[in-house]
Amino acid sequence: MKQDVRLDVLAEPGKNSSVWVIALREIPNRVACGSAKKRRDAEFKALERLIPRIDLNALNGPLGEIIRTALRINKGIWKEWILLAAFRSLGNHRPRWAKRIRRATTPEEALGIDLVLSTDRGDILFQLKSSNVGVKKFLVRKKPAILIVRFTDEDTPRRILTALLSKAEQRRRRIH
Repeated sequence: MKQDVRLDVLAEPGKNSSVWVIALREIPNRVACGSAKKRRDAEFKALERLIPRIDLNALNGPLGEIIRTALRINKGIWKEWILLAAFRSLGNHRPRWAKRIRRATTPEEALGIDLVLSTDRGDILFQLKSSNVGVKKFLVRKKPAILIVRFTDEDTPRRILTALLSKAEQRRRRIH
C-alpha cells in the first residue's frame, strides 16, 4: 500500500479562529494537530507531534521524503526534526544530564545555531552539516561555542543522536 500524507487546514485566522490549526495526516492511521498564530508554526507543531509516533528509520526513507515534501521542508531542517524526534524518543533512557533539546530561535539561527541542548550545566549549541564542504565553510566563520554534528543521508537518526550526545558530554564536562 502506498504511503500518503495530507496537510489539512482546520482553522485559520479571521474565519471563526484567531490561530491557524493544521492537521498532518499520515494515511491511514496517524494524525497530529498543531495550532499557532503563524501557519508555518502550526505546521511544525503538527509535525513535532506526528514524528514521535513514526518509526525513526521510516523517517529516513520514503515516508520521511513524503512528509518533507508535503511540508515543503529542506533537507537540513528535516534532519533537525528527525534528530529532535530521536532525542525525545529516548524518554527516560536519555542521559540524566541531558534535559531537553529544541530548535534554535530566529536570532540564534542568525548566529549559526541549529539546535540547543539544555543540560544540568547549561545550554550546548549545535550546527548540523551534511557535507564536508559545509563543515569547512562553517568552520571559517564558526564561533567556538557551537559544536558541529555531520551527517549523511545514510546515517541513521540514532547514529546522529549518538554523535550529538557524545560531543555534548565532552563539552558539558568543561562547563563548571
